Amino acid sequence: YQFVARRMGFDVSDTGYFLYVDGQHWNVDGMLDDDPATATMKFNATILTYIGDDGWVDQTLRNIKATLLSDECPNHAERCEEKAFLDGVEEALSQ
Repeated sequence: YQFVARRMGFDVSDTGYFLYVDGQHWNVDGMLDDDPATATMKFNATILTYIGDDGWVDQTLRNIKATLLSDECPNHAERCEEKAFLDGVEEALSQ
């Protein structure tokens, strides 16, 4: 979002914030109150500060475009799920 907003001409801070909300459920005996028609759940909320860096985005987008326009498929990583699937298909077809 920093990259896109900056490209649109907005003045964007490197500092961003995430609101992390976690429902409390440990040692809680359900959420029903004394009146079973109502329920209450407690939450802890934390603000997390994040320093963003969009300096890598422009070149990465250029690399993605070059890959998509290439006539050759890039090599799969050794632990890639799609590679394992394609290797399995190739093995099955060779039998």
